Amino acid sequence: MYTSHEDIGYDFEDGPKDKKTLKPHPNIDGGWAWMMVLSSFFVHILIMGSQMALGVLNVEWLEEFHQSRGLTAWVSSLSMGITLIVGPFIGLFINTCGCRQTAIIGGLVNSLGWVLSAYAANVHYLFITFGVAAGLGSGMAYLPAVVMVGRYFQKRRALAQGLSTTGTGFGWIYDITQKYDFSFYICGLLYMIGILFLLIQPCIRIIEQSRRKYMDGAHV
Repeated sequence: MYTSHEDIGYDFEDGPKDKKTLKPHPNIDGGWAWMMVLSSFFVHILIMGSQMALGVLNVEWLEEFHQSRGLTAWVSSLSMGITLIVGPFIGLFINTCGCRQTAIIGGLVNSLGWVLSAYAANVHYLFITFGVAAGLGSGMAYLPAVVMVGRYFQKRRALAQGLSTTGTGFGWIYDITQKYDFSFYICGLLYMIGILFLLIQPCIRIIEQSRRKYMDGAHV
């Protein structure tokens, strides 16, 4: 079973007589751990915050497709339901591929669902593109954001989890930005921040490894 670097809280080292010794991972409760909290915060804004603000889109769908409120409401209900129902299956996917790969794939699937929904000709089309596709992508991006915070903290785990989940409460941003037609600029900015985190992480790891080697050499 595959375990990626970000998925473990401890590192194994070769000790005397080729025995494996267990030591805490250097990123646990460290600076990079709080970067995980910030990333999880943005995921909560984009995924759960958008789910909470689907009433804005529901009004637009009613005016566009002229369907009943009950039928139209199924779109947002499917999206939210699938986001949460797929949790156990996404957990298995995380154990196989790791949190980072799962979140990236989920973001791509979610984005594809939103883009295809822009070309919807009827509400039934939205059931597939927005309800199923976007919902599945949301679930794949959301669960890793919750899991990773717990894996990077031991002493302040409750505080870190609480801070990351506050992003859900920022769903009102979608209501305001939708009113002034710049919601996509806000989403694009948040996605760019997430991509920036992915790009600078290898650099931070190289610096951290160099620092550890220097410290190890100084103690010899």
